[in-house]
Amino acid sequence: LHKASLETQATAQDLTNAITYDNKYQGDWGEEILSSLLSSFGFREGHEFDIQKQKKNESGEAFKPDVILHLPDDKDIVIDSKVSLKDYTNYIADPSNEEALIKHVKSIETQVRNISIKEYENLEGVKTLDFIFVFIPIEGALLCAYNYKQSLHSYALKKNVLLVSPSSLSMSLKLVNFMWQTANQNKNAEEIARQAAAMYDKLALFVEELDRVEGHLDKAKEGYSEARKKLSTGKGNLISRA
Repeated sequence: LHKASLETQATAQDLTNAITYDNKYQGDWGEEILSSLLSSFGFREGHEFDIQKQKKNESGEAFKPDVILHLPDDKDIVIDSKVSLKDYTNYIADPSNEEALIKHVKSIETQVRNISIKEYENLEGVKTLDFIFVFIPIEGALLCAYNYKQSLHSYALKKNVLLVSPSSLSMSLKLVNFMWQTANQNKNAEEIARQAAAMYDKLALFVEELDRVEGHLDKAKEGYSEARKKLSTGKGNLISRA
């Protein structure tokens, strides 16, 4: 039991170290949270959003945005979730360690700067809005950075970057979800109107055909009357002559 307990502690510590200090694991973990959040709002991968889909810019350089969220009317939102939380973890472990907090804020600023340099808005096939979302998967990490440096938000906006946490991103996703619902309703309404117009056109043609049939019936009646006159009722008809 003692050996098993030590192994469990070691495994847990390895996992903690991986998520805390390994940037790749942090990136994968952030992407997983982001994907789960998108799915919870009913968005489908390959339909309303794409993950790590390679795109090229005007110079032919290849980039893989973490998430491209599609909007109605062929618009997109690029969401990047790569952010290091190592310094934030160190600060939480020791709140008196102001140096760790400063490094945490600088880490976010570096990420904002790197994202703005990539110019995702120039990628082929991506019609992004004027800003990119940078997703920080831990609510407290962003709040802590804002509390220490209130100008961080405006700094990011100047770089056309919007910093979002799970709660703030959820509000944006709810709005996007409403936009898709409205777009689909409008699309359905247009289809109903198209079908109704087609039905009306068919009814109008049907009435025209009935009018044409009525005309032919009138002509047939006329022909029948003329034939009967010649046979039995008209002057010099065949029956009287016979």
